[in-house]
Amino acid sequence: MSTCGDPDRPPLRVSFPLAYLHAGAEGAAAALFAHYHRELTGEGQWVDVSAQQCLVWLLLDARPFWDVNGKVVRRSGAGRLRPTTGVFIRGTWPCRDGYVAFMASGGAAGAPGMKALVRLMESEGLGSEQLRDIDWDRFDFASLTEEVMEMVAEPLGQFFKARSKAELFEMALADGIMLYPVSTPADVLSSAQLSFRRFWVHLEHPELGASLLYPGAFVKSSGGGCAIRRRAPLIGENNRDIYVGEMGMSEQDLQGLRRNGVI
Repeated sequence: MSTCGDPDRPPLRVSFPLAYLHAGAEGAAAALFAHYHRELTGEGQWVDVSAQQCLVWLLLDARPFWDVNGKVVRRSGAGRLRPTTGVFIRGTWPCRDGYVAFMASGGAAGAPGMKALVRLMESEGLGSEQLRDIDWDRFDFASLTEEVMEMVAEPLGQFFKARSKAELFEMALADGIMLYPVSTPADVLSSAQLSFRRFWVHLEHPELGASLLYPGAFVKSSGGGCAIRRRAPLIGENNRDIYVGEMGMSEQDLQGLRRNGVI
């Protein structure tokens, strides 16, 4: 938490329980390793996953800075403060109806998108000779100065503010720019990609007399895959199926459990 939030405010806690999310993913990966080992050798394994250890891996961008630079990574708000140069590099930008995530970068990964973005800005009169003269193929955070970053950030900010998240995202897809919208829950519900993949599913709730929208399976596969088929059962709703159908109890046993307040 010490790395999350604005530098002049207390640390921020991510509301979603990331420890369990990553522990679940690491547990699934570990189970696959163990299964593969059994397929090869016939020998099973015992798998232990630590949620705390999983979270340590999330800080791989922060832990080595002390060893390498003798500096501690601290909160820097809507971007990153380069420990080696002290230059602030913005990563979240306001636009017309919210925010987008974007970080000016160069090299093999960032240069093509930055060149395309500069061309778009120039077509609308927001470019500059200084921006055009930057060698994005050699643009390097390690030698970046505050003056250069400010010169890049000012026209970028103006360009983003004049557009909506959807407009900027479509532009990014069309021109290979590494930018994406900071989505609200409403944005996620209306996502064209999730709609195309038929991610959302309606499940009937007879007790409510309504059909509610649920997030669907996280994966699709040619062999069937997983799916959400029904709502979660009410308390005691499946007692007969479990106690009688699966555990082999009689109806009298079931009634006895109910009379004695066991179920």
